[in-house]
Amino acid sequence: MDGGYRIYFDEGGMRADPKKYGENMAWPLSRVRSIFSEDGLNFRLDPQVRIDVEQPPLDLVQRLSNPSVIKLDDGYHMFFFAGFSPWEDLKGWKRLAWSGTYEAVSSDGLNFNIKNIPRFSGNDAAVIKMGDILRAYPSRGLKNLPGCNEILLYEKKL
Repeated sequence: MDGGYRIYFDEGGMRADPKKYGENMAWPLSRVRSIFSEDGLNFRLDPQVRIDVEQPPLDLVQRLSNPSVIKLDDGYHMFFFAGFSPWEDLKGWKRLAWSGTYEAVSSDGLNFNIKNIPRFSGNDAAVIKMGDILRAYPSRGLKNLPGCNEILLYEKKL
């Protein structure tokens, strides 16, 4: 980031609107925010939200987390997990179709446009550039081994 350092993080502590979803469906919500510092020591909260729940195409999800941002030639690329609250009564198709790691692009590191629905499965993706290849390493829980995760690899030629 030119002129300083920006850290992206997931902000929780919000609840779904009970007027919209019902009293028993006020599940926890989280979204992506950022802080900025010129010296890397003293940070301030950036105004507005980077990626918000219910922002298209995230109309059906409640949780956004684990943003990973990398600067490429065409701007800043953010990879983040979007999914559902564990409290929501989900249909299987909904979780499979909408949960996963999404990609958003920004020219300034503040205003992101979501590119896809979702880019790949898994969450907590670490993203690195190696030459002309972008590699993402998300994790995914193993259904047959509770408490265990596997690390996946997705590659994209730049």
